[in-house]
Amino acid sequence: MPDLEKSAASKFLDHTVLERAEIARKRPPEIARTEPFKTYPEAESIELPRDWPETGKSFWQALQERRSRRQFSAAEPDLDTIARLLWASQGITARAGRYFF
Repeated sequence: MPDLEKSAASKFLDHTVLERAEIARKRPPEIARTEPFKTYPEAESIELPRDWPETGKSFWQALQERRSRRQFSAAEPDLDTIARLLWASQGITARAGRYFF
């Protein structure tokens, strides 16, 4: 595999490699918290539920049984449903210290 050693990826890895001792000495980069793109100071704030009852299904079972539906109800969704949709769509699934992932 002599061609692999000449590749840009291989050169990048060679030039950016760190030894274990170096990694332990380096401070992690500071990540500055940013402001939201838009703010709505006059909007009503609604406290959304954070704890939902267990459905009895495992994650894998729920994925396997998931189906897209194109029929919509005229009824308004309840606050629990809205809270779950917002939580699932916001992208944050974990927290480590002051950082969200």
